[in-house]
Amino acid sequence: MNLKKHKLATNDKIWEKGTFFEVKTRDGKLIGWKISFPEQMLDEEEKGIIFSMLYPVALDAFSQQPSSEKEEDIFSHIFSADGLIIVFKKNDFRAIAFRLWNVIEYSAIQGDILYLAGMCVKKKYQGIGIGSFLLNYIINDDVHRQYFGADQLCPLPPCKFIALRTQNPIMKMCFDKAVNGISYPKPNKKEIPEDIKEVGKIVARFLGDENFNPDTLTSKGTYGSNLYGKEHRRVAIYSEQFDSLLDSSRGDSMICLWRR
Repeated sequence: MNLKKHKLATNDKIWEKGTFFEVKTRDGKLIGWKISFPEQMLDEEEKGIIFSMLYPVALDAFSQQPSSEKEEDIFSHIFSADGLIIVFKKNDFRAIAFRLWNVIEYSAIQGDILYLAGMCVKKKYQGIGIGSFLLNYIINDDVHRQYFGADQLCPLPPCKFIALRTQNPIMKMCFDKAVNGISYPKPNKKEIPEDIKEVGKIVARFLGDENFNPDTLTSKGTYGSNLYGKEHRRVAIYSEQFDSLLDSSRGDSMICLWRR
């Protein structure tokens, strides 16, 4: 991609540290940019530029008002991630969405855990398939995953487990489509395999979640309230499952887990 044609060319060296790719949505094509280990790969000035793009996206996505506390929280989330994708409009290169992920070390035998961390999409662009595309992209791209060692990126085998925490049944539905299966906890099925419970505990510990229940893969009061400020669109099977296990007004959450 020739950056000289675009406004992103104001600081070329940032974009050279990542990879551009095409994001396909129901409304047409957008531009994605992926970087691994943004904390290590970007200097302080570059982090400031990236954050100034993403902070308004996060506020808009969840109808939040700006505050110093939110700035610190969002900055920490972005730059503690092992990977970051930013989605830009194609015509003016304004950031409209971003997705984060981490790799959690688990077992040399069992394999690691790909944790799909926060995703934010500006309200105007929600519902056109950005989230689903990024889920598929990260899961498929994981087979080429790397780690930052000896000041360089080195190859690793794909993660054995994939995890996502949410209070939104639509996110679980999209997650299941991305993994091409039904993740745990499975609708209408209460039993959770022991290895999945253990993986759930590892993810909860990574997230600092002390209220995690491995028997249901849920937590009470994770977010303190409904993050979306409204009832979610009803989706068959998934909504009934979330209604039975979570109180979204309290901020409950579910860890969805898939074993490759």
